Amino acid sequence: MPIGGAALKRSEQIVDTVPVHLRKGVEVLLTGANGGYDVDLRSMAARGVVLLGHSQGIEDGVLILADDLEQHLAKGNESFENFKKAVDEYVAKAGLDVPEEQQSEVSPNIPKETATPVSHLNLKDAGVGAIVWASGFGYDFDWVKLAIFDDGGEPVHRRGVTQLPGVYFLGLRWLYKRRSSFLLRAGPAEDAAYLAEQITGRTGMQNSVNR
Repeated sequence: MPIGGAALKRSEQIVDTVPVHLRKGVEVLLTGANGGYDVDLRSMAARGVVLLGHSQGIEDGVLILADDLEQHLAKGNESFENFKKAVDEYVAKAGLDVPEEQQSEVSPNIPKETATPVSHLNLKDAGVGAIVWASGFGYDFDWVKLAIFDDGGEPVHRRGVTQLPGVYFLGLRWLYKRRSSFLLRAGPAEDAAYLAEQITGRTGMQNSVNR
């Protein structure tokens, strides 16, 4: 389901314009490839991709899976609908001329693999020879012993610049824009250029003081 230029423009949204609870919500599955489109998990299932609940462990080559697939799909659908609503509001407010949304050509029928979730998967019987975990990541700044974090453990910064000289952040979600962590949208590149200017400026000022 392509979402067109409006969603890509939406990736330019600045962090200060978004409520905190929305920044920390479920992230919409988007890619910047081929002009940008959403990753529709149900459509992928209809094309033969078997969707699974989250892994709870493995015993004797059998992967044990939680019965939470439908809940995660529902949460993802809700997040995406909220995102599309926000895009429509942005388009209307900005008076943008964007293409009409194209409807998905995939059948709305839910595949049996999704309707009846898999609870156990014998990797050998399923012909699985390798597993690639692509489950995202969480932050762990416990090793950073500096007073630059809020009560929730999130770094306090402005566009990656902290209150301590020499300490910067790059690649965080919503570092400055929605796309700050989107590699295919060059978000980190823009943020890196800004940080380079700040670092150079601070270094130049320090050298002037030392002289």
